[in-house]
Amino acid sequence: MMMVTWLAGKPCKSLSELHKSIVVTKKHLESLEQWEKDCLEKAAINLEKAREHCRKYDRDDALYCLKLKRLHERTAQTSRNLQLPVRIQLVSMERVKDKLTEAMRDKDHTTKKTIQVFIYFSLLLLILAYFV
Repeated sequence: MMMVTWLAGKPCKSLSELHKSIVVTKKHLESLEQWEKDCLEKAAINLEKAREHCRKYDRDDALYCLKLKRLHERTAQTSRNLQLPVRIQLVSMERVKDKLTEAMRDKDHTTKKTIQVFIYFSLLLLILAYFV
């Protein structure tokens, strides 16, 4: 049994875990982008409300809407600032996944050669045992 596991190799759990982490990171990045978009939409809505209040000569409500607009713009800026490290992390994770995939291919190639050597050696032993 040990020989079969050694020849066949173990499945790579780290690759599937890395893929799951990449998916989670992409979802997080999408949620940050959606959060930024929502904040910018709210800022635009508050700007329109402030203009309406200015037309009605309601200065206090107009200032309140402008403060809310500024708050939403700052929140959108915070979201943009958070997106950069997440993007950097995503790129590095994808790079690691590519390297791991390449290493697995090299390992598969090495394992195939090992299996071929084992088979040829076994056949040689069988042939020698047959003639002896």
